[in-house]
Amino acid sequence: MRFVFINTGTKEQNAGIIRCIGLGSQLAQLGHDVIILITDNPENVQQYGSRWKGMRFLYVKSGRLIEQLHKFLRLALLGGVDVVHCMGAGSSIFLPALINKKLFGKKFQLIVDYEDKQSLLVLPGKRRLHLLYEHLSFQCADKIVCASKELTGEYLAKNSNTYYLPFAVSQCRPVGPPESAGNQPNDPLEIGYLGSLTEAYSGQLDYLFRLMPRLKKRVGPARLNIAGSGPLREHYLNKALEMGLQDDVIFRGFVPDSQLDQFFASIDVVVCYFPDLPINRYRCPNKVFLYCSYGLPIVSNRVGEVASLLDHYANAVFYDDKDEDSCIDATRAALQLPRAVPPEFYLAHDWTARTERYLEIVKA
Repeated sequence: MRFVFINTGTKEQNAGIIRCIGLGSQLAQLGHDVIILITDNPENVQQYGSRWKGMRFLYVKSGRLIEQLHKFLRLALLGGVDVVHCMGAGSSIFLPALINKKLFGKKFQLIVDYEDKQSLLVLPGKRRLHLLYEHLSFQCADKIVCASKELTGEYLAKNSNTYYLPFAVSQCRPVGPPESAGNQPNDPLEIGYLGSLTEAYSGQLDYLFRLMPRLKKRVGPARLNIAGSGPLREHYLNKALEMGLQDDVIFRGFVPDSQLDQFFASIDVVVCYFPDLPINRYRCPNKVFLYCSYGLPIVSNRVGEVASLLDHYANAVFYDDKDEDSCIDATRAALQLPRAVPPEFYLAHDWTARTERYLEIVKA
């Protein structure tokens, strides 16, 4: 079969491109013809070239109208396409496929993939337009795929061919004991956080900032290592100064895949906080799978897909997010856990298992 995955494609850790590559590379191994259609950003071309992991990469100019037109033409000129998989209903991703199918009679199966509820992530002024695209996807797509159970349940009422397909562990890559193991008692506890410094996810960092002073009192010296970039970086730099945490919060910036091993080797524990909001209940955070791939001890509250995933991960400790002392107790308990990926967890949650399920969905 010939599959075409359409995405924008930005940084390596962009959830959409991770999903395309996770499924696409496994499909290619099974002998399918896989094409990834993304923008010609220099980092995309440098990272993937024309062929990578058995997949072909086709590039188009970025920019809303030019991107839509070029994707439409690329898709129109491709013959024998069986499945077009759109990472969301954004106009530069979904519309080129929809026009090819509905106006020009292309016979491919159209799948729209929601890694989260995307209308919650766009600016309020653009939300109505994005909701229109979502509505079109429910009416016109052959199948809808969602990465969280809660979103699957909601979208199933809008399109009866809606299926649940969470993210996966890309590879098993434990880095052994943290570099701080065996250090002196006064060496700081190294806490890791990976994520964008944006308004949509600010609640996660706000909680960790509030936690740090009490954590230091109860546990001793501690540092919060933030791997990520975004428009709120300056805000959090100032917040660290205001709270007297300038030596306890380390801004690492965006950490590319090639440097993740080194970053996580320095981390003792990952502390997650997900506010109980629709934006978190409707999504399946890829970064949690990344933490799991390193066998890291993970401390988290119970919200949405994260709880479903970590219930099966032996190195996770949950806490009551209404009680900061509960989080600190969970952090101390997590430090006693082994730093290893449970084999049964990996086999159940790798991209091989997900691709098997994906092919069942395609053939349903």
